[in-house]
Amino acid sequence: YNTGKIHTINFPFKVPAIDASKVEKEYDIVFWGRVTVDKGVEDLINAVEIVKRNNKEIKCLILGGGSSEYRQKLDRMVAERDLEGNIIFGGFQKTNEELFGNAAKAKIYVLPTHYDALPGSIREGMYMKLPVISYPVGDIPQLNKNKDCVLLAEYLDIKDLASKIEILLHDDDLRNKLIANSYSEVATTNDTSYIANQFMETYRSLIKQDMQ
Repeated sequence: YNTGKIHTINFPFKVPAIDASKVEKEYDIVFWGRVTVDKGVEDLINAVEIVKRNNKEIKCLILGGGSSEYRQKLDRMVAERDLEGNIIFGGFQKTNEELFGNAAKAKIYVLPTHYDALPGSIREGMYMKLPVISYPVGDIPQLNKNKDCVLLAEYLDIKDLASKIEILLHDDDLRNKLIANSYSEVATTNDTSYIANQFMETYRSLIKQDMQ
C-alpha cells in the first residue's frame, strides 16, 4: 500500500516593479483579485465594519473585476453598514502596472480567500513589500514554514480577521518584520536556480522510488 508523496515545485512569476514601502500611503487596506464571494470580499467588508469602531477614518481599496449584479450586492452591503466613505471600489485594472501602482498606496494587503492553492497575488504582495493577511487555506500556511511571512486569521472568523487587521495597522515593528521576512522568502523561492534545484530533486526522488 503506497500513499504516494507530494512534491512541491515553485513556478516563477513576473515580479512587480515597485517597492510599496517607498510609496506614500492613501489607504490602510488593499484587496486585489476577482471580486467574488470565494475571494472573501464580503468577509473583508464585514471586518472593516468592526475595525471602524476604533478607527472612523479606515480606508479600504478593493481592486478587481466582477459581475455587475455582485457589485450591486456589495454596494448595498457597504451602504447598510455606513461604510461609503471607508470602502473604495477601484474596479478592474487594465495593466499590472496600474494594479500594482494603486495597491502600493495601501499599508497592508488583505486576501481572506475561502478556497485556494497559493494565490499569485500573495506572492506579488510579498515581493512589492506589502505585509499580507489571509486565511490558512491551501498552501498559504507553507509561506510561514521557514519564518513568519504572512499573518493568518482563523478561517472564516470575521472578528479574528478584524483583530489581525487592527494589530497589523498599529504595530510598525510587526509590519516591518513581515515585510523583511516575506521579501526575503519570495525573492529566494522565485529565483530560477532555486526552482531548477527543486525540479532536479523531484526527478531524483522519482527515479529512486521507481528503482525500489
